[in-house]
Amino acid sequence: SRNMAKMKPFISKIIICILSFIGCILTSNAQILVSNGQNWTAEEAAYRGNYFLTDMAIETADHVLMYQMADGGWPKGIYYPAQLNATDIAKVPEIKKQQASSLSGKTTLTEIHFLSNMYQATARKKYKKAVEDGVSFLLHTQFANGGWPKMTIEANQFSNLSDNSFIDIMNLLWRVSEGRMPYDFIQADIKKQCRESFEMGVGFILRTQYMQDGKPTIWCTCYDSNTLQPIAGEGQDLLALNSQISDNLTNLLMGLGQPSESIVNAIEGSIQWYKEHKVSGLKRENFVNKQGKRDFKFIEDRHAPDMWSLYYDISTNKPLFCEIDGEIKASLDELSYESRKSKSWYNNDGGKLLRTYEKWKSLQ
Repeated sequence: SRNMAKMKPFISKIIICILSFIGCILTSNAQILVSNGQNWTAEEAAYRGNYFLTDMAIETADHVLMYQMADGGWPKGIYYPAQLNATDIAKVPEIKKQQASSLSGKTTLTEIHFLSNMYQATARKKYKKAVEDGVSFLLHTQFANGGWPKMTIEANQFSNLSDNSFIDIMNLLWRVSEGRMPYDFIQADIKKQCRESFEMGVGFILRTQYMQDGKPTIWCTCYDSNTLQPIAGEGQDLLALNSQISDNLTNLLMGLGQPSESIVNAIEGSIQWYKEHKVSGLKRENFVNKQGKRDFKFIEDRHAPDMWSLYYDISTNKPLFCEIDGEIKASLDELSYESRKSKSWYNNDGGKLLRTYEKWKSLQ
């Protein structure tokens, strides 16, 4: 009995470990749709034609409907083609309670697109209703300033452009308002609201273009939703000019028919900034580092095509680099391996933008 008394603390610890392990397994099963690492957004983009009539598509659509939130949106990271049993399905309502509707990484937009194609293929009214509820979610979550949050529940509500979600929303709203496939079935009053929402978004673009010495430049990553002043977001969303967001915003403005003087000025200002702040004479070189990992660096090469840094200081226009936690570094070489691989710190998207601009200019 004395030995048993000594063993009691160890037995208790073992029991606690076993219960914790069981709890982890149950939690893992409950989150099977969320955490299996597969990217349904990428898969959905490849779906075509008769796929939408298959049993697999119908089962996937049932899962999409099951996960639609009360506000009409969807939570981020769900893998809808996952095989679910009755126990998994019973856990979905509880999982939804722990989630919030999201607009990050094409979340909600992908579900709307998929269900629109399902309705086109099957004419099932439940898909039509879910699509229209999803589009209404986009309309209702738009800020009065014309921007959108990434999540419907955030500690700090700010207009975020960091992953091109704004551009993706704007493109979908335009297609709906124009009655483009696969959204031509959406009722007329919602199409009208989408046109109004799109125009609000254009106003947001014009009001947030960053001014330096009275001249329009490009755009930042995040904006305060009340003042529309640029702010730092979370992690690597720096308070900085963002060249990869700005080329898409400029392209959107160039795609508008009969542009106003303010839109033309915004385009010209952005293009001038890209011309003045290109990075010349650098070429990416890949190598295997001392840890045996694939790595890269930029070396001098006067024949290399022009590039642009991802981030630029809003006052000096000098390139900025940062760790995953947002700590700013003076150069790319100073970043940790993980941070260096986390972003496209240099890109040539500005070159494509300048070529598009020349075509646009010739048509004005």
